Amino acid sequence: MFKTTILLACLTITLALLPWSLNSLTNYTGPREEIAANPVFAPLGTLSFEYASVMSSDFSAGVNIWYEYKDVEARFAYLKLLYNPFHKGMSGLSFGPTGGLITRFREDDHPEQTEEDTSGALGAMAQYNLLLGRNDNILLGIGFNAMVPLKDYADNSPLRAWDGDLRLMVGYAW
Repeated sequence: MFKTTILLACLTITLALLPWSLNSLTNYTGPREEIAANPVFAPLGTLSFEYASVMSSDFSAGVNIWYEYKDVEARFAYLKLLYNPFHKGMSGLSFGPTGGLITRFREDDHPEQTEEDTSGALGAMAQYNLLLGRNDNILLGIGFNAMVPLKDYADNSPLRAWDGDLRLMVGYAW
């Protein structure tokens, strides 16, 4: 119940502020789109990519993909709507709701689990982006997304009560 309340509060605040912010993009001159990848986890067996676009000076929307190819335990794909209260565009601290799909696979030390299970998921993300370079084209980002599955799952399912991914991104903004 507590997780649902937090998720609904985050979604409500973000959606309530969206109309107020939509008219403020006309004064924003920084990068409006970005694409990034996680170079830290790639050699360890996880590919993580994101694309985001500025919707207004205070809001951005995007998509994230987390794909484990070595010691596979989970794969995620989700959309995000982020509110940036302190800076304009993509730089600085932002937070907001996420929603997508999560697939978890059987853990090696739990042979009683089913091979895999997939569910829709809702979550909340907090991230911080730093834009560098003469034209603010180089993006460095850190953050975390926590999600809860939307379906009831069996005791032998590899799905967890909550899951998430760490965001350590390097990318290009234009």
